[in-house]
Amino acid sequence: FISYEMWKFLLIILAVVLAIFFKGDVDLPVSFLPYEEKGAFAGKVVWITGASSGIGAALAEDMVKAGAAVIISARRLSKLEEVADSCAKFGDRPFVLPFDVTDFEAHTVAVDTVLSKFGHVDNFVLNAGMSQRNTAMDTDLTVTQELMQLNFMSIVSLTKLVLPTMIARKEGQLVVTSSLSGIIGTPLGSSYSATKFALHGYFNALRAEVAKDGISVLLVCPGPVESEISSKAYRNPALPKSTEENKMPTSRCTHLMAKAMYYKLMEVWIADQPLLFMTYIAQYMPTASNLLFAKVLGPARVRALQTGGNVYDVKAMFTK
Repeated sequence: FISYEMWKFLLIILAVVLAIFFKGDVDLPVSFLPYEEKGAFAGKVVWITGASSGIGAALAEDMVKAGAAVIISARRLSKLEEVADSCAKFGDRPFVLPFDVTDFEAHTVAVDTVLSKFGHVDNFVLNAGMSQRNTAMDTDLTVTQELMQLNFMSIVSLTKLVLPTMIARKEGQLVVTSSLSGIIGTPLGSSYSATKFALHGYFNALRAEVAKDGISVLLVCPGPVESEISSKAYRNPALPKSTEENKMPTSRCTHLMAKAMYYKLMEVWIADQPLLFMTYIAQYMPTASNLLFAKVLGPARVRALQTGGNVYDVKAMFTK
């Protein structure tokens, strides 16, 4: 028997928790985890791919502030140098290692270079990728193949080269930048979603295989974040360029990402509301979510793409 006072207390606690959730921008448990950036990654070797802009560049700065020895990689050397110079204001300058992740022959050279200079990698952040803003029918098959090569196959290839060195040391962390599109099939991002779903399948299975070896695997699932991934997405050049507002600041995303890395979480969802809530609906009420996307959000997003509207304005999707 639960007394009236106990019920009242429990309802108050529930109301507080729900209020925190609906004001939050990350998984509820993560909201309560303390994180002190200074010294959090002291002595760690952190290698970040896709680090010339956006999440990768901001995370590099966070890791330098946290005391890590940082390696940054991407195709554009000049951009990497700019990121390294910016990071140097807060600590040791990152080691710049440019290479194209879609050039699979360059992977071995890159890994050998890092191991030769640093001896090992503690945290390998696989962040390189590209997005898509087009309907499935209007997306050429070659685009789907290119996205799969960049967003999935290149990550698997690099993982298979670095992972044995982690297993030999009985410690290490793989950090994979996925997306909420790896949890929800996103209209205008069918091929992009497919690559992210592939990452989840592969790395969830891999985690189960290597946990016994002291290896942790973190899947980071951001929603819309201020970065170049949207501006450089595959698009239909015949359509007006859609606007993409209402995005999370990059620094906020990478702060939460660093916290998830620090606690060696398995997966973290990072997004402003209502997208975070919608992700929970998709996870726990898939039929309702599928109906919502099929009847409302999908058609509205396609309409926004065709007219140059804001593809991230969820409220407008319910009013037009």
